[in-house]
Amino acid sequence: MALNYMHKKNIVHRDLKPENILIESLENLEIKLTDFGFATYFDQKGKLDEVLGSPLYMPPEIVMK
Repeated sequence: MALNYMHKKNIVHRDLKPENILIESLENLEIKLTDFGFATYFDQKGKLDEVLGSPLYMPPEIVMK
């Protein structure tokens, strides 16, 4: 739900990984998204071509550039 909200506001996280997803409650399945250090607004006219995030969670074709 957090990602959906962000994307509706044209914000991208750019560093999604297990360490940035926190489970607040298993009973209600409350999940929190953290670490917005690389987050930015996405402009439909432009593109995001910076390589950001954690290399261990990136596909090899991105890391090898």
